[in-house]
Amino acid sequence: MARRIAVLAAFCFWMGGFVFYAGVVVPIARRTLNPPTQQAFITNQVSVVIHLAGSLALVLMFADSQTACDPHPRRVRWRRGLCLLLAAAHGLLVWTHWQISGQLDAGTGSIGPAENWYPFHRVYLLTATVQVFAASAWIILTLFAWRREDRSSSGDPGVSATGGL
Repeated sequence: MARRIAVLAAFCFWMGGFVFYAGVVVPIARRTLNPPTQQAFITNQVSVVIHLAGSLALVLMFADSQTACDPHPRRVRWRRGLCLLLAAAHGLLVWTHWQISGQLDAGTGSIGPAENWYPFHRVYLLTATVQVFAASAWIILTLFAWRREDRSSSGDPGVSATGGL
C-alpha cells in the first residue's frame, strides 16, 4: 500500500502540477505581465521544480512497473515501455529547458532572438504533449494492474492471468 501511495502522490504532484501550470498559470501570467514574455522567467524557475518532481516520479513509477505482481504480461510490457518513453521524453524536456534557459538574461529581463530559442520551445511543447498522453496511459494501466494484483493476491477465482486490461 505504501508503494502505491508514494507512486500516486509523486505522479499526481508531477503531472498535476505540470498540467495546472501549463493550463492555468501560464495563460494568467501572459495576460498579467507586461510584456507577456516576462512570464518566461517564472516558467524557467518553475520548470526546474517540475523536472525534479518528474525525476522522482519516474523512479517510483519504473520501480512499481518492475515490482508489481501483475499477472497480465502484455500490460506489464506496456507499463514498462511507457516508463521508458516517459523517461526519454523527460530527458529531452530537461535538455530543451536548459537550451531555452540559455536565452534568458534575468539581469536585463531580456530574451534572446526568437530564432535562437523558438525551435527548442517548439520541441519542448510537442514533447510535453507526448509526455502527458503517455503518462495518462501509464496511470490508467497502473490502476488496472493494481486492481488485478489485489484480486490475484486475494485468491479471487474470477481473475484470469490474461483477462481484462
